[in-house]
Amino acid sequence: MNWLKLHRRARKLLSLPRLLSLTLVSLIVFIIAGPALRLRRIFCQVDTNPCPTSVLSQLQQLQGRSVLFLNTANITKSLLDIPDYKAATATVNFPSTLRVTIAPRTPAAQVITASDSARLLVDDEGIILSPAATPANLPVIFASTLDSESLVYSIKLAQLLTTNFLSYQQITIVSPQTLEVVLSSGVRVRFTSLKDASSQLRSLQLILRQATIDPIPQLIDVRFDKPVISH
Repeated sequence: MNWLKLHRRARKLLSLPRLLSLTLVSLIVFIIAGPALRLRRIFCQVDTNPCPTSVLSQLQQLQGRSVLFLNTANITKSLLDIPDYKAATATVNFPSTLRVTIAPRTPAAQVITASDSARLLVDDEGIILSPAATPANLPVIFASTLDSESLVYSIKLAQLLTTNFLSYQQITIVSPQTLEVVLSSGVRVRFTSLKDASSQLRSLQLILRQATIDPIPQLIDVRFDKPVISH
């Protein structure tokens, strides 16, 4: 009789860890699969503005999923597939919130191509942006083709001209290596994207400071170590 009691007590002691394990597993499953950790709130902003409806609709497809299995890297990657966005972060705030912050690309120039008179907005990396209200005082660049390297160079050149107080009428990408700037005086200046823009600009400024140039040149070519002046 005593032996049977000891046997039953031993069985109870052996089943206690198993019961605790099952309880722990059940608790973990409840936490993971239960409603507490389901995505219910999404906060999204582009700069300081709310995200557009198209982005919110994309993010709202994630609602109801467990936040433990949200892949924030994939969320960020899908947002950066949109050309208008330069950077993005997605952060899970437990227990049920997703916060998304997006940095937009900023228009740096307007581009007019030979095949289309419409003005395209591009940023300082030459990325074509979605049509939007055009900010004031953006440089206008004429281009036969949309070559990103030439666009980036021409935007940098436009910025240098502005900061050095050299007013101009327009910038034209003649070829992938050659750019032509028409100054406000009507003088045409040719630059090459194969050389540093600042050094070519210094050559131009030196020539323009020479008050003895008469008549006014029609073309100043600063692509060479010794600039060529044509009347």
